[in-house]
Amino acid sequence: MNKKEPPLTAKRLSKFRSLSQEGDATLLERISLLVEQEHALRQQKDKLEEELRILVHIKNDHYSKLEQKNSEL
Repeated sequence: MNKKEPPLTAKRLSKFRSLSQEGDATLLERISLLVEQEHALRQQKDKLEEELRILVHIKNDHYSKLEQKNSEL
């Protein structure tokens, strides 16, 4: 995918390209595809951020336990 193409799924990208070839008459349909993909990407981002937050919390908890064990030695 080059920089001029939106980050769409393969199916949506194919449809976007087809619609683009049809010209301005499909502009609203292309915008709709982009809005749908934006929504999907935002959901993925939110899920990844939550998973990262949990992972960092667990990692920090393990570091705390390690520091506690080392201070007991």
